[in-house]
Amino acid sequence: PQTRLARTFPRLMLGGWALAGVAFALAKAVYRLGARALETLYAGLSPAHWLMFAICLVLFVYGEGYRALHLRFVPKLMERTEQLMARESLGVSMWLMAPLYVLRLVHAERAELVRAWLAIALITLAVVIVRALPEPYRGMIDGAVAAALSVGLGSMLLAVRRQLAA
Repeated sequence: PQTRLARTFPRLMLGGWALAGVAFALAKAVYRLGARALETLYAGLSPAHWLMFAICLVLFVYGEGYRALHLRFVPKLMERTEQLMARESLGVSMWLMAPLYVLRLVHAERAELVRAWLAIALITLAVVIVRALPEPYRGMIDGAVAAALSVGLGSMLLAVRRQLAA
């Protein structure tokens, strides 16, 4: 007979892989955007630009980092990870798509799929718009987004720690 650990270890690995995929994507974005923002800051900002950057930073960290990522995204991500680990069938395709599954981009109800893919489209549109901005505005927004994503990544890591401790 299988032990409890033997039965649950593959599911823990699957949940870990799914969350690691999401964490890697967030960390990569923080690194890339943060590097661009640092270039902008090192190039120097006028006092008015510093004020604008501070305002953007506060708005993005609160609105995107805390409200959107910490309060909504991370709890849904953890819930979906639990659902993934509880699934009956864990074939190769489920292992390959685990990060997409927890992001509700595959194997979700129609409304969730539409919402998730619409969010991807809107994020892509925002990236295109911000890339078209001149410096220092692009760098300031990239810095604010990197800070907000850092809040989300930290929130996700804390949620995983809480889940493992439970």
